[in-house]
Amino acid sequence: MQAPLLEVRQLKKHFPIKGGLLGKTVARVHAVDDVSFSLQHGETLGLVGESGCGKSTLGRSILRLYEPTAGQITFDGVDLLSLNPKAMRHKRRDMQIIFQDPFSSLNPRMTIGQVLAEPFIIHKLGTRSEIENNVRKLLETVGLPADAESRFPHEFSGGQRQRVGIARAIALNPKLIVADEPVSALDVSIQSQILNLLVDLRKKFKLSYLFVAHDLAVIEHISDKVAVMYLGKIVEYSTSEALYARPSHPYTKALIAAIPVPDLSAKKERQVLTGDVPSPINPPSGCYFHPRCPHATDRCKTEAPQLRDIGAPGKSHLVSCHYAD
Repeated sequence: MQAPLLEVRQLKKHFPIKGGLLGKTVARVHAVDDVSFSLQHGETLGLVGESGCGKSTLGRSILRLYEPTAGQITFDGVDLLSLNPKAMRHKRRDMQIIFQDPFSSLNPRMTIGQVLAEPFIIHKLGTRSEIENNVRKLLETVGLPADAESRFPHEFSGGQRQRVGIARAIALNPKLIVADEPVSALDVSIQSQILNLLVDLRKKFKLSYLFVAHDLAVIEHISDKVAVMYLGKIVEYSTSEALYARPSHPYTKALIAAIPVPDLSAKKERQVLTGDVPSPINPPSGCYFHPRCPHATDRCKTEAPQLRDIGAPGKSHLVSCHYAD
């Protein structure tokens, strides 16, 4: 069996909180707390959860846009955390990101042609004429007109700007793209176009995606596997088909129950989460989800559940819940 393209083991990212006259660390935000998963070549892993659960921080930590606090990240057989800045910069040719806001992620003073030429210039790839030719090919690939090259970001719609962001991400033929909620800032009618474009590009360039979103309907459409995050931890991890057919964690069940159903006659069990998400500065004892879980027991309050496999033989389905069976 082929080795995974990306393997993450016990990854942690804690942000220190400074206080006092001497600016000492008085607390830490547990943004990502002991996360492990793997991603195969050509596969899409959907990362889903409520806002503030650590999804985006996890994606950026994998790319070392944030330096991880602890853990291991192996990408294409290379330990990323062992690379010096120069080696990491070279490795980033194979690892790119699509940002959530297509406007703020583009330099308003640069034309689209300059934006798309920048990756080639930074990595010293090609002559001026070759770069110009590559820019035109990128515009064609993402469905933008040739005259977009000479225009500025403010002259485009949100969907068109996101196409520019996608073009920039695929410019250097990467193996992995972290898509950080790439459609959440777009109109619903445009979201499907961007999702279909991402699916087409995955097939054409044999890309792997770590697709971050809070919309489970979007995740279901694009993902091969799904990891559900809550307060910095993965609480359920399975194939997309298995997770939507048989969600096993109470948090996953509540998220899926919240997906709007267009058929008004369809009956759906309603599950409403009570309370607010606990602070990642001082997470609860035991199971992080127990203050909001309708099935919590005294065991949940004191004993932290581990990810365990409850799937059928040969079909892994990991759940972090004492009573998932």
